[in-house]
Amino acid sequence: MTASVQVARCAPTVHLSLYSTVYATGQDVALGVRVDGGGGPLRLVFGTPMGTVSLDYGAIASGVFYTVTASGVASWPGSYTVKAIVRVLGVDYSSVTLPFSVGGGPGFGFDFSLDLSPPSQTVEQGGTATFRILVTYSTYYTTSISIDVTGLGAGMDWRTTSSGDLYVSTSLSTPPGTYAIVVIGSAHGVYHKASATLIVTAKAPPFDYSVSISPSTQTVAIGDKVSFSITVNLVSGSPAATYLTLSGLPSGLGYSFSPQSGTPTFTSTLTIDAAAGTSTGTFSFTITAAGGGLSKTATAGIVVKEAPDFTMSVSPNAASVKQGEKVSFNVAVNPTAGGFDKIVSLDVAGLPTGVTAVFTVPSGKPPFVSTLTLTVSVSAPEGSYSLSLGATGDVKIHSAQITLNVERMPTLIEQIFGRELAPIVVPAALVTAIAFVAGIVILLVVRGRRPPATPRP
Repeated sequence: MTASVQVARCAPTVHLSLYSTVYATGQDVALGVRVDGGGGPLRLVFGTPMGTVSLDYGAIASGVFYTVTASGVASWPGSYTVKAIVRVLGVDYSSVTLPFSVGGGPGFGFDFSLDLSPPSQTVEQGGTATFRILVTYSTYYTTSISIDVTGLGAGMDWRTTSSGDLYVSTSLSTPPGTYAIVVIGSAHGVYHKASATLIVTAKAPPFDYSVSISPSTQTVAIGDKVSFSITVNLVSGSPAATYLTLSGLPSGLGYSFSPQSGTPTFTSTLTIDAAAGTSTGTFSFTITAAGGGLSKTATAGIVVKEAPDFTMSVSPNAASVKQGEKVSFNVAVNPTAGGFDKIVSLDVAGLPTGVTAVFTVPSGKPPFVSTLTLTVSVSAPEGSYSLSLGATGDVKIHSAQITLNVERMPTLIEQIFGRELAPIVVPAALVTAIAFVAGIVILLVVRGRRPPATPRP
């Protein structure tokens, strides 16, 4: 079930006002009209000494104030009335009836007052000050007031608008100072003045800044970082936010600003990170600062070099030594093109039992040469051994392999007769020695059994 509600409409209200109650003969009559609660065609009905005069106008909207000018109505001196009628939805609604009078000719009873607002304005050279000319009429509201302006300085000009705005413009050539601006209004032989103060200040210089980078060149090793100092200096004007960017770095080099933006004067630290760098050489890069509609640049250079490192070489890489003897190796440690200024320590691993190692220079800064001496005891087992020679400096570690062949020390027989004849010589010598010992034993036995000698007489 649908319920319907009827809303009662209020009757429209027509408001009418006169801008002046005294007019000169032949002068236009100005009125203000507003209708609330509806809109439609407007009619003004004048009661004149010569009868009723009706003037029709177009439709007016509800709630809008209109200024309506009636021409040809005030043609005779005397007493007048006027009312406004607005037709809304076919029904006429009237305002109150207002009285006014018409005098004997132009300027009859006419006067006005003039004011200028605000009383003071301040602008920079080249700027424009805005004043409002306020005119208050005693009669004849629609009388046109002629305006003139005096007190302007060099390079100044003025103009007015129909709404009563006065624009006083200055130029860059206008001398700074205080000027008394005088507005002169005239109508029907009546003159009035109004004044205000215009203060012209020197134009502030435009925003400008400079950018610099220090130092002009830095060297960084691959895997390392380096920093530059960026300074953005205010040169003139009011500072504005300025942003930093970088271009021109080779592939693999990253960067960051701290901070990346600021209000001049400010300093930023540029950090260039070569952790992922692959290319060595000398490169130029550009810092660009942008702010306040301006762009400034500064250039610097960066030298990317190899990471600090060293090499190790061993000579010879293999050696043979007999039990009970010594053998030496030369170990050379040299920096690479990237340089290396840390201490490098040497060590050897994989030594067999009975072999000891001594370095003449166990550690040092490259370049240096050390002699590794291996002392092989007579009890060291024979065989071929792979030894690992290590060099450690900072976080860098390098190694090399050397081969040590331990040989058996020859016996005295082998030294005298050679290793090839020893197997023959040793058994023969053993037989001879046994026979010799046996002969001696037999001789002693035999001699012990001989009869005792007969004494001589």
